[in-house]
Amino acid sequence: MTLIGAYGSGAPYYGRTTNMDKWTDPLPWLLPLDLVMIAAVLALIYRNRRRHG
Repeated sequence: MTLIGAYGSGAPYYGRTTNMDKWTDPLPWLLPLDLVMIAAVLALIYRNRRRHG
C-alpha cells in the first residue's frame, strides 16, 4: 500500500508529468520504514504468542 501511495496508480498523465524535474524516488525512504513496521509487527506477534502460548 505504501508503494501505491508513493507512486500512484495508473499511467503518468499530463498532470503527473508536469513537475517531473522536481520528482525524487520515494523508495529509499519507504523500504526502511516498511522494514521497521514489519519488525514491529513480528515482535508483537512473537510477544503475543509467548504470553498466550
